Amino acid sequence: MKEKMKVQTVLIAFIFLCFTHISLLNSFATGATHTFPLYLKKGWNLISLPVYPEDSFQLPDSLIIYEYVDGSYVTASDFIPGKGYWIKSSENITYNISGTPFSKYSKELTAGWNIVSAVNQDVRPMTIPENTIICIFAYRNGVYQKVKTLEPGYGYWVHLKKSSVLTVQKSENLARLIRSNSPEEIENTFKRK
Repeated sequence: MKEKMKVQTVLIAFIFLCFTHISLLNSFATGATHTFPLYLKKGWNLISLPVYPEDSFQLPDSLIIYEYVDGSYVTASDFIPGKGYWIKSSENITYNISGTPFSKYSKELTAGWNIVSAVNQDVRPMTIPENTIICIFAYRNGVYQKVKTLEPGYGYWVHLKKSSVLTVQKSENLARLIRSNSPEEIENTFKRK
């Protein structure tokens, strides 16, 4: 079993290094199907999904949904764990989303502003190397709030001094920024417990 995990880790590192245009490395999903309540307030909401949604997942066309890509807002067509989304709702409403909870993801982030998500449990951000994150903001009740903990279901603005790979994982209850200059660094990220 240990040898199998090592092969999976090396394979993930190889895929990442060979296909650097891939911006999201999916985590190892944990647990069975779970229903997550997505609470939307009237107006704009900065959200994320802490589950891999089932194939049948669809939000109503009446919602306006955007993602932040390369410094611009674009209409979102799919929901991907690890990404944050802006959703405009005409009413206060809750959507129950079924899917497999995930406990970890890695995502390339650029210097400047990025939108990220939490996993299926609260996590506290920290950076490697130190001082890479300038600040983290949530958007709740129509106001930006500086935060220290990433909570499931919310999206977050993260401002970085330089490009890095963000790894968010439940098992350590923290988010880590690492430089991924070598396969060893990537492999060590996935080995952390």
